[in-house]
Amino acid sequence: MNGFTARHFELLDRWKGHKLDRSDPKQEQAYEELCEAYSVTEAWAQAVKERLFPSGEVKIVKKPTSQAQKFNAYHWARIYPEKYSPDYLAYTVGISADYGFEIKIDTVGGLRDRDPLRQAYFKLRGKFDDSSPIVTQLSRDEGLEKTLPELVDSTVQAINDFRPGYNEVWTELERHRNLDDEELLAHFDDKPAFREFRTAWTQEDKALFCRLARAAHRAGLDLWHIDVDIEVRCGCKHPGANAAVGVLATIHGRRNRTIEFRHPLGSIAVRGRHPLTADLVDRIEADLAAEPHFPDTWRTERPGLWPDQLPIERSSSDPGAQVNPQEHAEAKRPPLNTILYGPPGTGKTYATTNRCVEICDGKSPQGAEELRARYGKLMDEGRIEFVTFHQSYGYEEFVEGIRPIASAEDNAAMRLGVEPGVVKRIAERARKVPEMGSRRIFKLSMGDPKSWGRTPSSEPVFAECIDSECALLDFGGDIDWSDARYDNHDAVRQRWRQDKNPNATAYDTDVQAIWRFRVEMRRGDIVVASDGYRRFRAVGEVTGDYEFHYREDGFHHRRAVHWHWHVREREGDPGSVFMEGRFHWRPVNLMAPSNPDGLISYLTGIDRLAGALPHVLVIDEINRANISKVMGELITLLEEDKREGAENEVAVTLPYSRQRFTLPTNLHILGTMNTADRSIALLDTALRRRFRFEEMSPEPDLLQDARERTGVDLPRVLVALNERLEYLIDRDHQIGHAWLMEAESRDDVDAVMRHKIIPLIAEYFYDDWSKVRAVLGGTDHFVQRRPLDIPPGLENDIGEARYRWTVKQRFDGDAYRILIGGAGSRAVSE
Repeated sequence: MNGFTARHFELLDRWKGHKLDRSDPKQEQAYEELCEAYSVTEAWAQAVKERLFPSGEVKIVKKPTSQAQKFNAYHWARIYPEKYSPDYLAYTVGISADYGFEIKIDTVGGLRDRDPLRQAYFKLRGKFDDSSPIVTQLSRDEGLEKTLPELVDSTVQAINDFRPGYNEVWTELERHRNLDDEELLAHFDDKPAFREFRTAWTQEDKALFCRLARAAHRAGLDLWHIDVDIEVRCGCKHPGANAAVGVLATIHGRRNRTIEFRHPLGSIAVRGRHPLTADLVDRIEADLAAEPHFPDTWRTERPGLWPDQLPIERSSSDPGAQVNPQEHAEAKRPPLNTILYGPPGTGKTYATTNRCVEICDGKSPQGAEELRARYGKLMDEGRIEFVTFHQSYGYEEFVEGIRPIASAEDNAAMRLGVEPGVVKRIAERARKVPEMGSRRIFKLSMGDPKSWGRTPSSEPVFAECIDSECALLDFGGDIDWSDARYDNHDAVRQRWRQDKNPNATAYDTDVQAIWRFRVEMRRGDIVVASDGYRRFRAVGEVTGDYEFHYREDGFHHRRAVHWHWHVREREGDPGSVFMEGRFHWRPVNLMAPSNPDGLISYLTGIDRLAGALPHVLVIDEINRANISKVMGELITLLEEDKREGAENEVAVTLPYSRQRFTLPTNLHILGTMNTADRSIALLDTALRRRFRFEEMSPEPDLLQDARERTGVDLPRVLVALNERLEYLIDRDHQIGHAWLMEAESRDDVDAVMRHKIIPLIAEYFYDDWSKVRAVLGGTDHFVQRRPLDIPPGLENDIGEARYRWTVKQRFDGDAYRILIGGAGSRAVSE
């Protein structure tokens, strides 16, 4: 069986559309069973990804209900061919109550049917049945009769038969994707310096830049940043490559934007920098639309990529451009100690969740639901720990302390023992978890695949590999792939098409094998030589780079490998010691085994496959505790150069356990700080010296969508409130944007104003309501006062009049227009 059962379809049929009722035992059981079925869906998707898209990724939300808490009629997973694939388009596999087993290319992410992108997709897809060129369906019975490997085989065949393919669908949909200027610029904002820089642009600056970027993108060109200064390049640049294939032009300038061409385009001069004017952009748009001639090496099967889909390129003009790649990688590593600070409502909680996942995984999902799911999984794995500081929080809770411990014996008295605190617990976990990101594991077929399991006398190639401490590959033909240009996957494919197979795709077996063997495989990676589909006969460590040596019997491609373990005169050991299922049929395959530690006993002198995975300790409200009391001697260990294994490593002896203790270098400390509670200036100086501080300021522009929904000019409302608060108190006591972002109507805005914003402002001024009234525009549109009667007998006392202040039950229709009063209009884009 494939893991799916008729029961899963019965549950989908029975409960689809029903709102989840946790008090109903039948619904609760159905929910749990459908959650378990997602493990089958995930295994299906992962197996397909490994077969077809080894550098891609699978995304799945293991939740059988919608956001409205209604049971879905389907069960599915997304497969993205590459890490840079657009988030709106994926291969999807799953089961459906209505259609059975489904395999298709589909738009994802909640696009509505009337969206131009979705409409263009419908034209390509046609009917939603087997007549569609990008949809394959199996009936329930057909699918349930297959084993999981057979289901994977059917899926792989279906995907290979799709015409148009993924890249063609992507290209067509991009023609219908109409990004407004802000959506387009968001693709560039991953570089903070650029995001900050463009805030000073005029409307004309923004319009010209966006026109230029659209024209380049429509022409199939990539756009990317370099890591120095504010420069944007367009041309051809493959994801993962250090340098571009070719550059058409570079946009320069902090004050006056200019463009410099490096490749001919129409009649525009290649030499010199041209001011970025409307006339020049007109010419560029026309020339790019006329399909200019670019080198063949620039041609790809995909559309152009945006900067957030490409790594930042190091500038060749930068004096430090020749820095060691390892040092450069270290420089890009997230800081170990960070504090996110800002006034209430600026998104610190969301930013913390996003930052934790980025630290642990290297990137974070774009969808909020997927981000929360991944964050929760990382917490379940123990890689993220969350603690909130408060006034009574102490060293005993944070590091270690003596606590009462109940005895396991029923009649025994309580005893005192040393209990580790939160930082000690996560530090110990951080040291133990092995990481697969540095040392990867490759399955390798060495010798004729038809002769797996034979003795060395009938397999001289395998014997030569073991005796000569190398790995030999018979795929990739007799072409010498040593030249640096073959660092580029497209260059490998083009050469293979030219010399060997003119119809070869990017997934051709020889192309994939030589690419993995030559480029993806690195020194230090682990190689497992397969012995059939379920056994392995050698385990080694890659010690050399790719070499070409012509041989009469083939096997021209070679890498030096130190073989830690091998067998010759018997069959190999079962692969089940470190993985589930069978070895992949491809000659070179990057593996993600379920139990990599199972290989450690085969690796002499290696007690773990790499360093440890990143872990994060989140300290919420870090400014509300007595830092010196809570952290004690750990304040010294926080510094990066004093961490375990660092140049100036420091170990302290803990006072209760008497153990020597260090902080590992893979433990990140991420704090949050509400500046309305306490200014940075009041923080412990030792803490300020050891943390990187990142300000989370109110961002009125993020309220543009809410403005359209509610009819209230929320960006200007927020600017007006904050300018007055900064004038009357300071910038630490502003109002954040987060409280207003989810508002759907004017009533929602009124509710947030009445129950959150106005009470917070009153707290800022210690109930001095005259100042509250001033911040709200100085009128009675939000708060009103009524004079209090003088108590009997005090009529002759001379004193100030006293008032009762109340928040109005209903705000006047023009209340927000009066509040704005023209203030702050210069700070918000239209």
